[in-house]
Amino acid sequence: MLRLQMNAPIARKILVVEDDSATRRGLVALLRNAGYDVVAVDSIPAAKKALVAERPHLLITDVRLGAFNGLQLLATNPNPIPAIVMTGFPDRVLEAEAQQLGAEFVLKPFAPSDLMAMVERKLADTAPFEAFHPARRWQRKRLASELPAQVDHAAVRIVDVSYGGMRFAADHPPRVAPESTFQISIPSAAVSLNVRVIWQQAKDDASWICGAMITDEGMAAWREVVDRTAEA
Repeated sequence: MLRLQMNAPIARKILVVEDDSATRRGLVALLRNAGYDVVAVDSIPAAKKALVAERPHLLITDVRLGAFNGLQLLATNPNPIPAIVMTGFPDRVLEAEAQQLGAEFVLKPFAPSDLMAMVERKLADTAPFEAFHPARRWQRKRLASELPAQVDHAAVRIVDVSYGGMRFAADHPPRVAPESTFQISIPSAAVSLNVRVIWQQAKDDASWICGAMITDEGMAAWREVVDRTAEA
């Protein structure tokens, strides 16, 4: 059995960009009551900073933000992010642009239940692994097949990698404490590495998936493993 500290899944973080204070407060209250971690800003410049500093899993933005257009956040953000775009003015051109950028488009006013359904839908397929480094310093690499490994003598499966980290799955939930450091062994590569868990979530009723970052002292050995096992 894994003997790592049990911890609840990390709350997904949502960035709200809305310059109307009453609407912004309402959205924050709605999302926090649903269990999400919420960061709220009122301008495009503040939103750009928050996208880098906060690494949200979802962006909810108004279209009209002073002299700016909220769609700029999607068009210029170097790291793609699931998004919901709000506006009080129906515009088929804006709607088409939002959809081309992969965003949901919703008209104000909207029912809270409709927004929450969109939030759940957009978050369903997100990949927190990309949050290892805000500027995507290391590109994720696919494996030809899952790489068997061990944590505390229990079998896990490394499902994809980067030069900075990995995602691994376990049939029996490890529920590793976020930011905790532990050792993972890879028998086929004859290496054991110290890693730090960044996030964790239930994949289904029977398994969990975790994102982990390699600690500095293991970087050289890990790069060799990635080069040998990852697809080009």
